[in-house]
Amino acid sequence: VNPQIRRSLFFPAGVYRVTSSILIPPYATLWGEGADNSIIQLDSMDDSTLVSCVARTVDSLQQYGINIGNNNATPPKYITISKLGFDNLDPLTDVFLVQDADNCTFQSVGFYGPLTQSSLTTEADFTKCVAFESTTTLVCSQILFDGCFFSGTTYGVSTDQQVKGVTFTNGKFDTLYKGVVLGTNPVTNGGPTGVRITSNVFDHIYAEGIVFGDVRLNASGHNVFYDVGDHFGGV
Repeated sequence: VNPQIRRSLFFPAGVYRVTSSILIPPYATLWGEGADNSIIQLDSMDDSTLVSCVARTVDSLQQYGINIGNNNATPPKYITISKLGFDNLDPLTDVFLVQDADNCTFQSVGFYGPLTQSSLTTEADFTKCVAFESTTTLVCSQILFDGCFFSGTTYGVSTDQQVKGVTFTNGKFDTLYKGVVLGTNPVTNGGPTGVRITSNVFDHIYAEGIVFGDVRLNASGHNVFYDVGDHFGGV
């Protein structure tokens, strides 16, 4: 593999304001000094082709969308992100897009949107802390979210796309309309399978904590639900 596509970046404590999406290539390692200390924040957006999220996975030629993997590029794989926060000030877009990626790890990462309890009383805009996109040849698979925090969007995680072997564990879903939503609309290529949601805390969730729709081979267990489905009336 071409060593030029390998990147390792350290973000000391601070807020790093960006004006377009951060493009994260294969084999990249990004780490900071804590999800609340080292924060990449989408402040304003000046490029209409790159405004769907704070950050997204891309291939070795920085191609994204339908172009991932073209021109003999290496698709997104073996990406590691830890102790970083991604903050989106735009209430109409997602925070992080995992696209066509394989074998990626997110550890102690914060995904923050701008929505508050007062703006999360209706299922509007359908924004996500983490979104997924796959193709039939490049399926998002073996993605681990360990000890991550999801807050301030309509959904913490939501997808109807085909994904395989995605795990959310030891995390917290807080201040959302719904926590994790899988396959509630027409699914793509069988939709999400092998998703495991374990040992997480759900709190300040207006409606459901976890929703499995027209999907199979997904599991949840050992999660704790505090103020969930009580329209922010719980304790």
